[in-house]
Amino acid sequence: MTCKELTTTADQASPTLTSRFAGSAVGLWRAYLDRRAQRATVRILQSLDARTLKDIGINRTEIDSLVYGDRCDRLRRYY
Repeated sequence: MTCKELTTTADQASPTLTSRFAGSAVGLWRAYLDRRAQRATVRILQSLDARTLKDIGINRTEIDSLVYGDRCDRLRRYY
């Protein structure tokens, strides 16, 4: 093995502090953007009238659980 191969292998084995910080920053930024998108979705759904909500198959009381909850938690009712 050459000296270059050893340093490349060592760099791949343990991430540097900078790369860990960058990874954490990216994760926090994604979480922030996801949270903003969820809040915008709640505001948009709350602005709809009852008839429109019924047309898309949700009740006003279900908005928060639909946006923030697990998709599998909701029991669908078919009339």
